[in-house]
Amino acid sequence: MAAGKQEKSYFDVLGICCPSEVPLVEKLLEPLAGVHKVTVVVPSRTVIVVHDAATISQSQIGKGINASLSSWFTSLWLFVRFFLNRMQMCLS
Repeated sequence: MAAGKQEKSYFDVLGICCPSEVPLVEKLLEPLAGVHKVTVVVPSRTVIVVHDAATISQSQIGKGINASLSSWFTSLWLFVRFFLNRMQMCLS
């Protein structure tokens, strides 16, 4: 299939708060077919994705971001709950 038109899409990702999260976002998006470049702007909490519009749409990328980050935050929350429960058991 011939490469389609390259498009630049902007996403507000409110969950981004520090530079240490940049590799996570890049790791989630760069492997997607049709994604050519991922730029994360931490201060504005913006993710800029250059992609082949014929291969992957802005909507598909957005759904991927939401699903991946939701899963990541759920895993983090479960870890924190486990850790707090263990701490409570140790203090008892």
